[in-house]
Amino acid sequence: MDGSISPEARLAGAGAMITEAERMFGRLRVQTVSHALAAPARIYLLHGLMAPGELSVWWGKPKCGKTFLVLRLAYGLALGRGMWGRRARKRVRVLYLAAEGAGGMRNRIRALHDQLGPADNFHFVAQSVDLFDPNADLEALKAAVLELGVELIVVDTLARMIGGGNEDKAQDVGILIRNLDAIREMGMDRGGPGVHVAVLHHGTKHGDASTGPRGSGALVGAADLVVHVSAENGAGRADVTDAKDDPSGNVFGFRLEPVELPPDAEGNPQATCIAEEAEASGAKGRRTLPREKAAWLHAIQDAFAEPGAVEVLSPVPGMKPTPTLTREQLRNDWRVRARLDAEPHKPLTAQQRDKLRDNLNWLSSQRVIGMTDKLVWLL
Repeated sequence: MDGSISPEARLAGAGAMITEAERMFGRLRVQTVSHALAAPARIYLLHGLMAPGELSVWWGKPKCGKTFLVLRLAYGLALGRGMWGRRARKRVRVLYLAAEGAGGMRNRIRALHDQLGPADNFHFVAQSVDLFDPNADLEALKAAVLELGVELIVVDTLARMIGGGNEDKAQDVGILIRNLDAIREMGMDRGGPGVHVAVLHHGTKHGDASTGPRGSGALVGAADLVVHVSAENGAGRADVTDAKDDPSGNVFGFRLEPVELPPDAEGNPQATCIAEEAEASGAKGRRTLPREKAAWLHAIQDAFAEPGAVEVLSPVPGMKPTPTLTREQLRNDWRVRARLDAEPHKPLTAQQRDKLRDNLNWLSSQRVIGMTDKLVWLL
């Protein structure tokens, strides 16, 4: 030994995580625990709800407003705007496949343009698309996703995209899912985050959340996020019934606002609607949080998303084990992120501690977090 220090040792001494090279077997990338520990924190298109490289299903009975809702959400993300107090990480490049209601799509987009402003990142296709037959439109769509740099693609609706397949047959839906996965995974082989694929799907005419979407359950089984959209007496709501890597049970409200458009070429009046966020009706104890309080909840969710941060415990005797953080961890996380307007790594003032305590208590009272004197968990 000549007493010199290797580059790896210098990096490790500085706190860097050293991982061994991934091993490739054909297209399969085999990783180790060290790769999981060194993985970056979970990122989002819409914080706490929609992430890159995932599949979401937004379903509800006909005329419930799901198209207006998801279109408004997608157009807003193209502008870098979130909804329900949840922030967009950046301006998202969107491709909306409007195979259902294609005739009115231009008017809906015009209304969003006039209300929210121009969105150069928003693209749409207003014609039928076959995503069942891999020799039909799949390769053309993949080429569009690649050239436009699409990060979010909306499939509206499954019934209009399954072509010659049968949505009641699990085998046919499985073929559609495999083709959607080919889009969702684009760029992942080069270390990219992938494309979020949001599928709109119908429920039965009289069905509610307990019945699930119509047809085979294979689509819901494959989804990372499932949202049930419903409306009653003009008030819409979106219930997060299943989320693989984020809290389930959140309820978001919306309403459809009429918008008048300029007359058509023959002088006939034109009108459409825009979905606007609102308080959720009948949310069973949950509601859309005020913007400031929602920001505090998002900060908690950020802390929970840090790799290796949580510990699975039973916070109170007899409770099912759940991922938890200590209140000290939250104080440290928010201090470093300057959430408390504190300088990183300096002790909090009494006023800052009071602010943290008050916000934790308020979120606990709204049943969005659970808390003891030492632990915090998401509900």
